[in-house]
Order: sequence, then structure tokens, then C-alpha cells
Amino acid sequence: MESMQNIRDLGGYPTPGGITKYRVFVRSELPVGIPDRDKAFLKSYGVRTVIDLRGSVDPLVPDELAGEEWISYVPVPLFDNSAFQCAETKDETDPAKRFSFMRHYCGMADESKQWVSDALSALAQAEGTALFHCTTGKDRTGFISAMLLGLCDVARADIVENYCVSQLHLWQIRGKFFLPGGNSKESEEYFFSTPPENMEGLISYIDEQYGGIKPYLSECGVTQGTQRRLREKLTEAVPG
Repeated sequence: MESMQNIRDLGGYPTPGGITKYRVFVRSELPVGIPDRDKAFLKSYGVRTVIDLRGSVDPLVPDELAGEEWISYVPVPLFDNSAFQCAETKDETDPAKRFSFMRHYCGMADESKQWVSDALSALAQAEGTALFHCTTGKDRTGFISAMLLGLCDVARADIVENYCVSQLHLWQIRGKFFLPGGNSKESEEYFFSTPPENMEGLISYIDEQYGGIKPYLSECGVTQGTQRRLREKLTEAVPG
């Protein structure tokens, strides 16, 4: 695509006895500045549902796919201040690094269980290919991607890799986003980085506190039926 860079399909990851399917779930940054040819590509790819994970305090930039007649637009907002408070390091001298993304993700896991349940339920019910996004496509979108892949027993290393690759794409489009500390080189290098320890830390935390991604999702209120539906949608067997 010309207008979106941090966008990718969750298909192609090995699972026990199979692989994750393409054209089921696509993760991305905010769809903005999209020319008609990119919209036509997404339509031809099968995208019929857009799930917007942004919250009410995000910049009020509209999702440009929301008004398309072929799109079912589903807002599932999150911007949890309590999760952000968990992520602050008050004795850090570098303003850019005062905020820990790894702690933020762990705070999301504890404080935003209803949002996790709502997001996965919306994905389970989505028609056609579902594109889900936040603003940059790395944090809330990365969290939900990890839950989907973990639910399908994708290897931990692959879940971490899926998170880490955002850094390559975001560095190309960093000028599109306004950062809390200003768009200095130091702030951009920190806020647009997706080091493996962020996702490793989240998965380890969920393992230690909840016994793994599947028990965690159950505690969030994601029913066994919804979990089964998601696995059926996202995985397929590979013959012999």
C-alpha cells in the first residue's frame, strides 16, 4: 500500500498441526490519507470490518475507512489512565524514557480486561477480513495481536517478532504522529521502538499472573465459545 506502512496480515504463522490463515485479521496504524486506489486494494483483499481501538482522549482524527459503504465500522475504545500510571518511572531523568511500554502493557492486562473481551468478541463476530487498529498500530494493536496469536498457540518467538517489526515501518512514517514529549529525535527513537523485551515482558507477566494467554482471556470474560470461534477463523490444518 502507498498510504499505510505499519499494516500486515496475521496469516502465515505455524501452529500445532497447522498455520494461521491469511485474509482473516489484518493489523494496522490509523487509516488516514488513503487514496482511492488503496481503498480499492483493501476492498479487493476482502476487508469488510474495521475495528477502531482508539479511545476518547486520542486525537480526533477520523478513520477514513469508517464512511465507506462496504465497511462495517466498530469502535472498541481504550485509553486507560490507570494503565498509563503503572507505566511511569518518576526517577527516570530522560523524559522520553520516563514511560515504560512494557509496564504499560502489563497495566493494560490488569486494568482493561473488559476492553480485551470486547475487542476479541468483535473480531470473532466480524464479517469478511477484519482490519483492527489504534493510532500507531504498535501498542493496543500489538496487545490484541499477541492475544490472537497466543490463543492459536503460535510460538512465543513468533508473537514477539510480530510485535517487533512495527519499528521498521513506523520509522518511515514517524512524521504522521504527534508525540507527548515533542517530535525530537530522542523521543521518536524511543516511542517508535518496539524492542523484544516489551512483548517478552508482557507474555511473561501474563504467564506468571494468570497461567497463560488462554486462562487470561477467560478471566477477561472471553467465553470458551468465542475463543473457539477465533481459533477456527484464524487457523487451518496443513496436510501431512
